[in-house]
Amino acid sequence: MSALDPIKLPALVYVILFLGVISISGFAVGSHVTVTPLRPRVLAGENVTLTCHGVASVQVKQSYFWYKDEEKLNRYEQNFTMNEATREDSGRYQCQTSTSNISEVVSLNVTDEPFSLPKIKVTPDPPLEGYDVTIMCDTNLSLVLGPTELQFAFYLKGKIVRGFNTSDQYKIPVAQLWDSGDYSCEVKTSDSVWRKLSNETFIEIEELFSYPGINFSPHQVTEGEVLMVMCDASPFAKPTELLFEFYANGKRVREFSPLNSYTVQEVQLEDSGPYLCVAKTVTGSVQKMGTASFIAIQELFPTPSISVSPREVLEGSIMTVSCDINSKWRGPGNPSYIFYKDGRLVQSLSGQRGYKVTAAQLHNAGSYECEAKYPSGEAKMSKHLKINVQELYLSITVAPTAVTEGDSMRITCYMKPSTPKMATNPQFAFYRDGLKVQEFSPSNIYRVPLAQVQHSGGYTCELRISTVIGKKMRRHLYVHIQGSDLNTRKETSHESMTRDN
Repeated sequence: MSALDPIKLPALVYVILFLGVISISGFAVGSHVTVTPLRPRVLAGENVTLTCHGVASVQVKQSYFWYKDEEKLNRYEQNFTMNEATREDSGRYQCQTSTSNISEVVSLNVTDEPFSLPKIKVTPDPPLEGYDVTIMCDTNLSLVLGPTELQFAFYLKGKIVRGFNTSDQYKIPVAQLWDSGDYSCEVKTSDSVWRKLSNETFIEIEELFSYPGINFSPHQVTEGEVLMVMCDASPFAKPTELLFEFYANGKRVREFSPLNSYTVQEVQLEDSGPYLCVAKTVTGSVQKMGTASFIAIQELFPTPSISVSPREVLEGSIMTVSCDINSKWRGPGNPSYIFYKDGRLVQSLSGQRGYKVTAAQLHNAGSYECEAKYPSGEAKMSKHLKINVQELYLSITVAPTAVTEGDSMRITCYMKPSTPKMATNPQFAFYRDGLKVQEFSPSNIYRVPLAQVQHSGGYTCELRISTVIGKKMRRHLYVHIQGSDLNTRKETSHESMTRDN
């Protein structure tokens, strides 16, 4: 026999070798037990099946061994079934296969209670707004205690919504969003000896469609154009046929219909205001009102607004009255303007938007309005604007306050309340005892370089603006020049204010 010839052994040796391969290549792993029905407690009279699951590394036929309370049972099948289980079947079960370790303990608790712990179930799932919803209290009855009458109660957020009766269902007709919440149920026997309360289950009623919103097309519309008002209510849960109703300025303008838009053919200014819509299902099971949206219809021929600059007009200042259409006019052509004061024309029709007074006088105060005339012949009048002209007053001061012979004396003329913006520079003149000592000039200061006693007297000033305004002081400032031979050179001068004759 050569070295390459196969070795011939008896059949018994092959069997031993094969078994040796099994013992070497296979390895023991854990097994586990499952219980049907899968509940912490099983009611007496129910059929219970224990299943042994073991994993082997080779495909060989498994043998199964069962244990109860650590004692071996005379059961060798994979599925261990107990028909109409009793309390005596309760215990700690384990299983083992020929290629696995013994399993962990599984406890079986067979109780002779008349029913199991109830659970909340809901149909349809998910529940929809506007549809009937049924909440069920699900429990299992004992099969060995004979017929048992049960009573059921239902709770929402811990408060009872239906008292005990024999129905295991609580119906919510036409469910709404506010019906969502934590529900629980309680089961009891008719004699109240047995009572069981389920765990809370949150049930959310799904919104069928959104609250409607208003959209405008176009967003900016001018009188005479077509305005489309659209009601947007998007279905959420399922395709839903809706009806729509429209309101404008608090009044219903279109009753319910399948059309989700409302059209105004030739919109007018009075169509401005808040719009809202109501959406509902065809059956009326769900109805929702949206929030209002406002639209302002723009004038085809804008009404002008009138304003004055500056806002506070001082006597002698430049006053400009403006007529503005806020660039809303789209043409063609440009409007012309007319200005009125106290109902009388002050500026005739022209393309100028402003009426200008170069030096406002007291008589320029009054009620102003302007009119815009469009190329088509349409005319629009502004509202009235009340304009007041604040009178200017003059005041005079001397420096230094105590003038001594030989001092440099300055007499200054002021306008009050303030110096306004003027088209031309104001001119000032000064008087002593009614005689002009300085002609009109832009300077508001009269200077005496070397004051003498004869410079004493009552001083006033006069204001002239352009050729239209002249202001002369109504009172004078008396200045007394102290002689240089006095002992006290800087004694306060005697000033008195007396009325001009």
